[in-house]
Amino acid sequence: MVRRGAVVVAVALVASLGMWGGSAQAVSPSPCLPKVARDETRVAATISQHFYKIMHHLSDLVKNNPKLAAGATRTWESVKFGVDRKFTMTLQADGKTYSFMLNVAPTGGPFVTAETATLSSTTVGAVTQTMSVLTLDDSALQSVVPSTKSSGQVAVAATFVNDTSRPAGQQTKKTATFTLTNFLPTGGDPHGPRNGSFTWEDEPGIGGYFQVNDSLLFPSPCPPNPTGAVVSLATVARWYTASDGSVHGRSDAKAAGGQIATGDQKVAVICTNSPATNPSHPSSSYWMEKLEDGTGTTVTTASKTTPPTLTGAPCDSGFGAIPKTTDNSTDYDFTQPVTFPGQW
Repeated sequence: MVRRGAVVVAVALVASLGMWGGSAQAVSPSPCLPKVARDETRVAATISQHFYKIMHHLSDLVKNNPKLAAGATRTWESVKFGVDRKFTMTLQADGKTYSFMLNVAPTGGPFVTAETATLSSTTVGAVTQTMSVLTLDDSALQSVVPSTKSSGQVAVAATFVNDTSRPAGQQTKKTATFTLTNFLPTGGDPHGPRNGSFTWEDEPGIGGYFQVNDSLLFPSPCPPNPTGAVVSLATVARWYTASDGSVHGRSDAKAAGGQIATGDQKVAVICTNSPATNPSHPSSSYWMEKLEDGTGTTVTTASKTTPPTLTGAPCDSGFGAIPKTTDNSTDYDFTQPVTFPGQW
């Protein structure tokens, strides 16, 4: 799982982008923090709920024997509450890859595809890699079951790697990306269907990262947003375990659009340290945010440094240069692959 402390810091960083109205000011509690935190948490929770909307059909179908067996394909089918559900599983010619498909239809009507997936596993020497890809189509389900309030698609690509040649406690790596396409949850969304992605990588005993590309409403008064304008957001939280067992972290974020003037962007960074005795609870050692104009020139800035207790500097240099308060020459590059110290 994603290291909880790093995600909390990332959410706090996102909130800080929304709480600053364009002039330097001291760090202070903000009404935006709980609102933004609830928004991102709600997205994660509703994705899980919508997985169940489709996956419960699978669990219901496979309780019985397949209706059809032909070569490497097995098909389950049943009708329930006026919905004809057909689930097909096929072992591909390589003997290692399974494909899955769930089709649904009104009784006697045409089928549509509500879910597709593949699962494969390979072993080369000491390394075993398992990969899965899953796409859920709530719009397809809605076309057959009109009571379905959600719409759009959710795609998941996940990889699990186990390398027994690596040191004990550092032999696994897990990555996953959730991609939303015109996704509208059952309860609706104040800024309409979402398009975005959430990626994490977790390497137990080493480190990991959590990356978000999303659209958000920074509600009033963060700053005022009477028209419900949408902000485009990019956030990357990274962490790693140092040789003394402490966990060092850094979160970067940028936001544009919405209440931010055209061409401008907000940039923010938080650096953290966690003691070896309590690695899941980071404390902030440095915070900075700034407003840049279209040329990259700093318009306004605010920052705060907390005297570090675990390292000689508030920000670990292993994460790269810290964004300058004066210009954009060392701003974090969100277009590059995410890296952290010790990464596989």
